[in-house]
Amino acid sequence: MADVRHLLYETIERVIPENWCNFLKHVVEEKNKIWSIDDKMDEIIDNMELFVLTITENTSSSDSVFD
Repeated sequence: MADVRHLLYETIERVIPENWCNFLKHVVEEKNKIWSIDDKMDEIIDNMELFVLTITENTSSSDSVFD
C-alpha cells in the first residue's frame, strides 16, 4: 500500500495547470454531448405516436388489421 500511495503522490505532483485545464475542458465537452443527445431523445419521444395494443383471448395469429 505504501508503494501505491507513493505513486499516487508522485503522479499528483506531475499534474500541471495545463493538464488540469485540458481535463476540465474535455469533461465539459462530454457533458455537452450527453445533454445534446438527451435533448434529441426527448424530442423523438415527444413526437412519437402513442398506440394501444389490446390482446384478448379471442385473438389468433390469423387475425390481421390488413384483411
